[in-house]
Amino acid sequence: MILQNEFKIYFNQWPWEWFLSLNLERGEADSLIRRYARELGLSEKLQIACQGVASFIPQRHIHLMALGRNRHGKTLIDCNVHDAERLWGRLTKKSAFIKPVYDSGAVGYIVDQNMPKERYEMVMPYNKKLLEKCKIRTRLPSAPSALFSKGTASPLTFIKGVSACWEIV
Repeated sequence: MILQNEFKIYFNQWPWEWFLSLNLERGEADSLIRRYARELGLSEKLQIACQGVASFIPQRHIHLMALGRNRHGKTLIDCNVHDAERLWGRLTKKSAFIKPVYDSGAVGYIVDQNMPKERYEMVMPYNKKLLEKCKIRTRLPSAPSALFSKGTASPLTFIKGVSACWEIV
């Protein structure tokens, strides 16, 4: 239970846009994900980043959380999920299920339902540079004001999926 909570905290550090459930037959999950993300990024003209778990129950499959960006403001939310599902089928001859993410329910599903004891493996994160860039950064409101060198902390507008953000004013 403690480990599951830690995984939820970890996965909720990003503003995920898609939940992907990708069926596998055989093969290295990490290499298939790299190939899929590269081809999806090229076809949609986006940088793609993703991470998740490979599960072996009831059959081998991958659950990923993904996000995508380009310099023109396009994201994965703007892309057609059916085209992305067909791309996975073309690469692996297996099915894919992709849904847009609007809250942390998909992370809860991955952690609670698809990480049974010793029957899963973490998938190597793809595009760590974009993941680091998109990471949600929050400072807890309980931080002492002495930590702020200039002015005082004031809350920013709440952002969907972010509990609190603070700026120095």
